Amino acid sequence: MTTLADEAPEFFDWQGIKIFQHETVHKVGTDAVLLASWTARLVEDVPSFILDAGTGSGILALMMAKAFPSSRISAVDIDQDALRLATKNASDALSSENRIKVSYENILARPTSGSPGYNLIVCNPPFYNTTNLPDSEYKARAKHSSAPIPAWMNGLLGRLATSGQLCIIVPAEAAAKWISAANQKGYYNQHRMDVFSFDADAKPKRTLLHFSADLIKPTFSRIVIYSPDQSYATAYLNLTGIRPSK
Repeated sequence: MTTLADEAPEFFDWQGIKIFQHETVHKVGTDAVLLASWTARLVEDVPSFILDAGTGSGILALMMAKAFPSSRISAVDIDQDALRLATKNASDALSSENRIKVSYENILARPTSGSPGYNLIVCNPPFYNTTNLPDSEYKARAKHSSAPIPAWMNGLLGRLATSGQLCIIVPAEAAAKWISAANQKGYYNQHRMDVFSFDADAKPKRTLLHFSADLIKPTFSRIVIYSPDQSYATAYLNLTGIRPSK
């Protein structure tokens, strides 16, 4: 049977892991790579069960599998093309196919009674809430949602174990709304990292947020992706493990 990866064998190579991509599934981007790399450095206790909510190509699940070799990971999505591609990528990755379960699940729906309480959830949620959708249907599904932020928080936090942790990446201008929605559910920001394209930028483009039930003073940091010459900044390369092309 022909797979999406066979149809378009384009792939993103991250530390030796080939993540196949396809035009019908949102491609690997900076957001996912930043989120997974940041999460892996923050989470000290090895999580038994990890949920990648909205897996797409499966990149977050694969990066979590590499960061936490003993963890079991659920990679879920509502898009069938994404599920096919994530299954392909998980099966091709060494030592991860038996630890990553790819399946259909709507995060906005109430979790089933048999769903595990996850120790860690990672999510790069669709963050555009607008009627001006892009021409491509898959881009609309991947980055646009009509559901409000509290609905997403309900779905994500409702799947956490009692002492679980949630890590997300969102547009910087919406970070306060995500924090407020989490607070309403009894979860609080532990770490925040603002992501700037260039050091001279007045405002960040994205914000990484780490939540748990602990009420503490959050730790703030920032990272810059590009140097003035538009090459990747050293801090970004060090965090993500990306190997710059020669």
